[in-house]
Amino acid sequence: MAFWLIMSGMFDPFHIALGIISVALTLWIHHRLLCLGQFEKDDVNGPRLRLIRLIPYFAFLFWSIIQSSLKVAYLIAKPSMTPMSVVFTFKVHLPSMGARVLLANSITLTPGTVTLDILNEDTFVVHALMHPNDPVEMDHSLAHAVARLYGIKPEQVIEETTVISVDDHRKSWIYS
Repeated sequence: MAFWLIMSGMFDPFHIALGIISVALTLWIHHRLLCLGQFEKDDVNGPRLRLIRLIPYFAFLFWSIIQSSLKVAYLIAKPSMTPMSVVFTFKVHLPSMGARVLLANSITLTPGTVTLDILNEDTFVVHALMHPNDPVEMDHSLAHAVARLYGIKPEQVIEETTVISVDDHRKSWIYS
């Protein structure tokens, strides 16, 4: 509630009531996630989030958002170029559902990419806009950054990457 008040800068009854409603809604959603068992399988003795590493992580994420914004703006603004849509799947080994949700949200925050799904708790399905002349590959820098938050070596996080075209992805969803 204090964060709400600081960020809004409004101390009138209407804005305080909105803050109370927002906090109550957030707590209710969090409780529902706990009740659904989404976080039960987390290894409590496994690697934990190192809060001090959040500062460089958010700096890296912010820089990635700026870079991706410029790339997407270039792709869209140049009329002679048609952006290529690609769907990737990759398998990650992150220690908790919270880490996987952080990675999924970080990918989605980066313009031009959207996390479509997390299959079997470790396989990410990501849609990306790409330059048609760029090689179709994914650098996994966000996954490596999330791994560093938990003290995991980045090279241990990604197991396999598969590139699926948008048409192939749609067919797999239709026929599955």
